[in-house]
Amino acid sequence: MIEELGGVREEEGAWTVRQGGPLPLWDTIERTLIAWQDAGAPDITEVRLHLTQEAHTYWIEGHPELCRQHRVL
Repeated sequence: MIEELGGVREEEGAWTVRQGGPLPLWDTIERTLIAWQDAGAPDITEVRLHLTQEAHTYWIEGHPELCRQHRVL
C-alpha cells in the first residue's frame, strides 16, 4: 500500500521525504532529533533562551549540537 501526505510518502513500511526549496529542512529536523535523543531526550524545562535585538538563541546546557540561533530580520 502507498500513502502520501504532502512531501512524505509511505510504501511497505518505509517512509520517504521529498524536500524542495533553498534549504534542506528535513535534514536539519532529523539531525536535531538524533542529537536530542543522544542527549537523553531532555525536557522542555531544560531549554535556555537568550533574546537580543539582533537574534534569538536557544540551547540545552552541555549540548552544543542543540544550540540554534535565529537572526532577527
